[in-house]
Amino acid sequence: MDAHIHYVCTGGCEGESSVPGICDSESCSKHAEQLTLCECEDGLHKKVIEESIIDDDDLVDYDDEETYDA
Repeated sequence: MDAHIHYVCTGGCEGESSVPGICDSESCSKHAEQLTLCECEDGLHKKVIEESIIDDDDLVDYDDEETYDA
């Protein structure tokens, strides 16, 4: 199976589109944010989702004691 270009939301709503756009799920953590380009062959979007998790981890403020327990 060949990879096909599609766009997915990495906010947990599992949104997918054949064209670029934004997430339109109001209950999604990434509502109104750009969908992410994905070229997976299996429909699981594993690489895109894993990269998103790494990117989101970079946003954590570890100086804030409420968000990080050592």
